[in-house]
Amino acid sequence: MLMERDDQPTQIRYASALATWADAGGYDAEILWDACCVSALGVPYESCRWRQVVTLSGGEQKRLVLEALLRGPDEVLLLDEPDNYLDVAGKQWLEQRLRETSKTVLLVSHDRELLNQAAERIVTVESRHVWIHSGRGGRWPR
Repeated sequence: MLMERDDQPTQIRYASALATWADAGGYDAEILWDACCVSALGVPYESCRWRQVVTLSGGEQKRLVLEALLRGPDEVLLLDEPDNYLDVAGKQWLEQRLRETSKTVLLVSHDRELLNQAAERIVTVESRHVWIHSGRGGRWPR
């Protein structure tokens, strides 16, 4: 509207819309999504903001969602097979992000390399037996 009519009522409506956007947390969301897009997709939010999610590969979608969770306000995350749809580079990215987070993450996975690289402690449950062993380069029990 400002490009068509730069009068006072239009300016007031525009200022009101900006204030409403700020009150709703819109600017904070833009900052969050910019950081998520850069980390997960390698491009800033401005470059992909109009791209439909269905045009992202499964791995890109997974990285974007995981990055949003890891940057979000929740202190505890439960992730079930978070490496599904990730290629080798995506799995390495996930391992690094899990090592960097200060959140408590309960991770369910069959990928021993992911667990070994990203987890501080690994709990194995098998045939009514439970073993607890170290991750991050620790040795697996035989």
